[in-house]
Amino acid sequence: MPINQNDIKFLFESYLEYVEYLNSINEKTEFPTFDSHEKFVNNFLQDKDNHDYEYWYILYLDDEKIGNFNIKKNKEFGYQIINKYQGKGIGTQAFEKFFQKHPKESIWARTKPKNIKAQKILKKFGFKLTEYEFHY
Repeated sequence: MPINQNDIKFLFESYLEYVEYLNSINEKTEFPTFDSHEKFVNNFLQDKDNHDYEYWYILYLDDEKIGNFNIKKNKEFGYQIINKYQGKGIGTQAFEKFFQKHPKESIWARTKPKNIKAQKILKKFGFKLTEYEFHY
């Protein structure tokens, strides 16, 4: 489901989880402020034509928000499943649904060299590693 104004807090909290994970694997990343994040999301919602993102979706399991997917206009693919749902096959199901909606688009994903979890799921869906960017 496309994001909306009610998703800002969830998107911020899930992004904080991601930054925390990156820091845990020694990929030092600055924590964003809520205000800067809210501005970024609102810019997408109010002016998609002038935003880096082309698509941005919230992932649900039943009625609970569990993650998000996005595609930038340069076709970079981004995703996140919140921690409590990782390792349960939910990401695989979400990827399958995403690729039903966006079949065979020429997209790519960037990952940190130490982010093995991201690399595994990208490889599973046919992305090829090229300088720690996966292409589908």
